Amino acid sequence: MRNTWQCPSCNQTFSDGTVICTDCGIHLPSGKPVSELNLSPQEPPQDQNDAAANTADDEPEENAVNPVLQMLQEYLPGLFSIKLLVLSLVTLALAVTAGILGLFVLSMGAMMAGISLIASGFVLYAHTVAWIQCGYFGWLASLLVDYEGKRWAIFFFFVFGPVLAGMMVMGYIGSSQAA
Repeated sequence: MRNTWQCPSCNQTFSDGTVICTDCGIHLPSGKPVSELNLSPQEPPQDQNDAAANTADDEPEENAVNPVLQMLQEYLPGLFSIKLLVLSLVTLALAVTAGILGLFVLSMGAMMAGISLIASGFVLYAHTVAWIQCGYFGWLASLLVDYEGKRWAIFFFFVFGPVLAGMMVMGYIGSSQAA
């Protein structure tokens, strides 16, 4: 059978783990109103001895967040949303497919159609980066409205970095085939 607390003021019964009466605001373990208690988060509880409090300060915090994860959560929150990440990967696959198809069409001599396909793939890719960077879905123009400083730098790095790398690879392939 579960342990229960009974409020000394209003006699309402609470399950084990409840600390404050939701009806009258009494601190159940002490029986005093919460307003009379001195519960500041900086001070250790009064029932602990000083030796235990001193050893807690010497130990590293177990809940400390890795600085890299903290930076990722701040600048790329979409990485932590499964739904957003899956849709971003699908959109990325469409963007790559459009780019490859555009290159194929360009090689066939249809310049405008090939450039249009490559541009649409690029816009899809930019949407994917913005979704991951903002942490929610939206149109590219509305997502970029609030960007400042580091957010712009991260956006340009992730959007134009792979494009420049792809262009360098294509240039290398083209020069090696010409030789």
